[in-house]
Amino acid sequence: MIEFLCVCGAAFEVADDKAGCKAKCRLCGADLLIPQKVAPELPHEAPLLLSRPVKSFSPPPRWRCSNH
Repeated sequence: MIEFLCVCGAAFEVADDKAGCKAKCRLCGADLLIPQKVAPELPHEAPLLLSRPVKSFSPPPRWRCSNH
């Protein structure tokens, strides 16, 4: 899954195959480009974050994708 944010702060989570597709934020209407999935680069000795805040995802964006 790809996680990304809109300029309005809405958080989205979409399937990997939607990378590169155009989308529209359902909250503010902004045009979005779904980014490529990027693997996090954490140092080997990075501490585990056990008290992370829970993410609240917005409704899925509407997308148009010509490569699917």
